[in-house]
Amino acid sequence: YRNMSFKEIAEATGVSINTALGRMRYAILNMRRIASEKNIVLTR
Repeated sequence: YRNMSFKEIAEATGVSINTALGRMRYAILNMRRIASEKNIVLTR
């Protein structure tokens, strides 16, 4: 889904755009939490 808009992701997965946005938000929060717990430094 890297080069897709949230609208395209929502259509491809059969969910609303708000659901797609929410899932991405919680995925990022969980990745940050796990990285922090394992002392992994995230860079851009």
